[in-house]
Amino acid sequence: MLKREQAYEALKEFRTADRWLDRHQTDISQLPETLREIAWALLGRNANGQTVSWDVRELISQTVNRLTEISEQARSQIFVALFPHIAPYVELGWQLHQRLPYQSYGKPFRARSEAITGARTETRVRWVQAILSITQEYEQDIEWYAVWAAHIWQQDILGILLAAAIEAGDSLSDRVFDTLLTCARGEHEIGAMGKHVTRSLLVASRPEGWTFIENLLIAAQRQEGLRQAILETIDEAHPEAFRRMVKLILEHDLLRFSATLRATDKWFGLGWDITQKKVAERSLRQVLSCLEDPGRLDSAMHSKDPQQVYLALWAIAFEDAMAAIAPLPNC
Repeated sequence: MLKREQAYEALKEFRTADRWLDRHQTDISQLPETLREIAWALLGRNANGQTVSWDVRELISQTVNRLTEISEQARSQIFVALFPHIAPYVELGWQLHQRLPYQSYGKPFRARSEAITGARTETRVRWVQAILSITQEYEQDIEWYAVWAAHIWQQDILGILLAAAIEAGDSLSDRVFDTLLTCARGEHEIGAMGKHVTRSLLVASRPEGWTFIENLLIAAQRQEGLRQAILETIDEAHPEAFRRMVKLILEHDLLRFSATLRATDKWFGLGWDITQKKVAERSLRQVLSCLEDPGRLDSAMHSKDPQQVYLALWAIAFEDAMAAIAPLPNC
């Protein structure tokens, strides 16, 4: 693993920001007009590729949001023009957002309904623009990002991209996966542990990655920073990985650590503090039982305890937020 100063110096050789636009201008200009407008809008420019003043930023945002309205094939054309080395993974990352929580800020609620399209669109577009800001600075292939992510600003943004690469099932999937494991163990000569590792391994549909993170969390012991890095990405985890992590927290009494209590409270927003460990544990057990056995939801929904009703609704929203609204008139 490189030290921070060494990584900073080494990264200078890879910087491409001053030449990026020159290299991509031709590819963007050759896109069909409707797609060209979207590509330029992602770069904060008008349909002619010119920088714009703040008073037309809203129009630019509306153009960018058309990414959700076009076909996968059309979107891929834009991504090839902007991300020639990683375009397939950007598209897979875009699609991967369909099963991620539609919100930010630690609430693991998903949405199957198109009624929440606006929130999901905003999240997806912000992600693409964040990836674009990274690739403008360092335009490399997916293996490079797996190695160097820990040393790059906004490294956690790359977690979804790397998860997409792991799920791609192509010739690089195993190599990306193995690189991330090596970085997490501290055995890589360049790469290092970071949120990009925990996010990618928990989000991807690869149980070996979940097991690795589980073992890492158990072994953390006094490493509060490592524990926090893992816990802060559990809300985005694959639904089955989330259930497994909740089981792990309960089985190994990880709520005794303040970082665990803070993270779980963020999921529920109930304001727990260190004195409410028992309450948190009881709540986690109820939510887990509802997630694993939907048949228990009905009795919880008709409980006279408001918190039990809330946690039952929370478990429904974990799968589909709009479905949690339907039972409300009957509560």
